[in-house]
Amino acid sequence: MALSANRTLKIRNVQGQRIETATVATGATIYKHALVALRANALRCLPAANATTTTFLGISDAQYSAASTARLYTECDVSIPFTTGVTAGNRDALAYCTDDEKVTTASTLGPPCGRFMEIDADNSANIWVHIGPVTAKASAS
Repeated sequence: MALSANRTLKIRNVQGQRIETATVATGATIYKHALVALRANALRCLPAANATTTTFLGISDAQYSAASTARLYTECDVSIPFTTGVTAGNRDALAYCTDDEKVTTASTLGPPCGRFMEIDADNSANIWVHIGPVTAKASAS
């Protein structure tokens, strides 16, 4: 299920955080704190969705509409909802985008977006993920 409104997620360890920018694809809306991927043609970004052919870019800092320039956080930790089957035993495993809202362990559902850390002690429906395309690509080899 994709986001249909802005949301607020907890973000930590921002001292090494990077900001990426990308132009939003035609017809797309990216909501605040959505997982964002680069379209397969590498020209525009869009909400991450069940597409392993896209490349993860980051998490949006605000809501963006088509043709605007989105600002995206990478290289930080985000407490984000996960699909069923993710457990504390997944620590250090690759996290993949299920859509622009959740992460999973299933590599067949979307691009890698980082590494699982631990279940959020304040919200057991969320898991801490160190997000960033460099982290995910480096660990995939």
